[in-house]
Amino acid sequence: MVRKKKEMRVKLLFPPSDKKYAKRRPGYSRRPSPPQTAHAVLSAWLRKHSEKKVLVEAISDQKPTDDGFEDRTLEEMKGFALGADIVGLTCWYHNIENVISLSRKIKRDNLGTKIALGGPGISNPMIAKLILRKSQDVDFVIEGDGEEALTGLVERRTTDNIPNLWYRDGNNTRFTYHQSTDLSQMPTWDFSDTLDYERLLEPHTRLMGNEQSMIGIFGNRGCPKANRSKPCIFCSSNIGGTKIRIMPPEMFWKQKKRLHEVHGIMDTYCSDNVFTLSLKHIEKIADEKDKDCDSLRMRVYSYPTDIIRKGGIALAEKLKEIGVYNVFFGIENFSKEVNLRANKDTFDLAELKKAVEILRSVGIGTTVSLIVGLPGESNSSLSTTERAFEELMSGYGNNGIQRAYISLGMPLIGTAWYNELFSDEGIRRAYLQATGNPLGEELSIRYDILRKLSIEEHTSLSGMHEAYSAAGRLVRIAQNYLPEENVGGYGLEELSHH
Repeated sequence: MVRKKKEMRVKLLFPPSDKKYAKRRPGYSRRPSPPQTAHAVLSAWLRKHSEKKVLVEAISDQKPTDDGFEDRTLEEMKGFALGADIVGLTCWYHNIENVISLSRKIKRDNLGTKIALGGPGISNPMIAKLILRKSQDVDFVIEGDGEEALTGLVERRTTDNIPNLWYRDGNNTRFTYHQSTDLSQMPTWDFSDTLDYERLLEPHTRLMGNEQSMIGIFGNRGCPKANRSKPCIFCSSNIGGTKIRIMPPEMFWKQKKRLHEVHGIMDTYCSDNVFTLSLKHIEKIADEKDKDCDSLRMRVYSYPTDIIRKGGIALAEKLKEIGVYNVFFGIENFSKEVNLRANKDTFDLAELKKAVEILRSVGIGTTVSLIVGLPGESNSSLSTTERAFEELMSGYGNNGIQRAYISLGMPLIGTAWYNELFSDEGIRRAYLQATGNPLGEELSIRYDILRKLSIEEHTSLSGMHEAYSAAGRLVRIAQNYLPEENVGGYGLEELSHH
């Protein structure tokens, strides 16, 4: 008698923000968080590529209610995880305490369940090794692309034969090897495996103002800037490899059509570090577009210099043709000295104006982001940024520029900025005195404290109050020209306390 193969059960969860980040407002603050694209991608990948029969279900951090939406509790998530062979938890900087707490709750009732963490918050060696050392409830940490790693876990391969995997080997932690996902093998995906996805997605499928709340997709992975000159010191999005991988354009459109046909989603944002790789690349995407995609729109990331130097009006027209309605520019600071220290490409005001005008001429809006408090910040750099931003917004606010992001700099673990601070013995000593915990031994880092110490020791500002004041002024400038909902950023929840 042939035994029926056991079906592997995988549950994917995105735990809610930790208490100290519950009031964060990075944008779209009045709308529910969309279901996790990563969960849908992993689910579709497993069904297509795993040799084992697998059932995958996902759950997001929020749930629909009669009055709107609310965060799911950890107890709800623990109940959802019951009976799973593998539980995957998405970890960001703002939910790591809940991730670890949920891991403990799941293991308490499911001793045989394997728990794997993935996501930007833990995709670097320092935090991965720390998690495995401090939390015995977590079995694996995935660094970089997760598709092949999760497939290996489902198929029960030996740990040393699973790419991108951190695991325990006795008292030691080990990493296998990096392997980038082949995007030409990516299946089309949707949110059918996400609990209550129809009701949670419903607010996203109606136009609200000038755009829909964002569902993420991707057309390439990797960062050309990091390839060229290493990552920006504040960026953790490129951990796991810099090589550019491009999804075939026909697959890109097939994915967008799938989301529209299944869920009615017209607006998406492309999470590609840089969407405008070249005019030729955008032309290839345009050549594959058909009339069924005429109503589908997207927001993308680019640089002002890309728009100007890689095609100008011709590039803008092609972007408009493929449905781009907004281009996100990460300016971060108008001080060349600060941007150079941050290993960030510098953009002057004239370049930015020209790029905004080129895009505006074809009906494409822009988003501009700024970061306050980077290393080397000074009263002079703050004044330079404030003057330039006021001039920019007075000319293009809600007339070209549609959104603005103002953030307090955050030295995330895994970034060059964090490494610079960690190597400073004085900062480590001050952090220990302020928190009672050694820097490098905490799973949930007090980024507000670390930011404060960076301001005090690595800028010429007199203290955090100057950074708070500067960020507040930039937010008010943005709000003078844009709807309140179109002004977001990271760390802004701290402003209301100061």
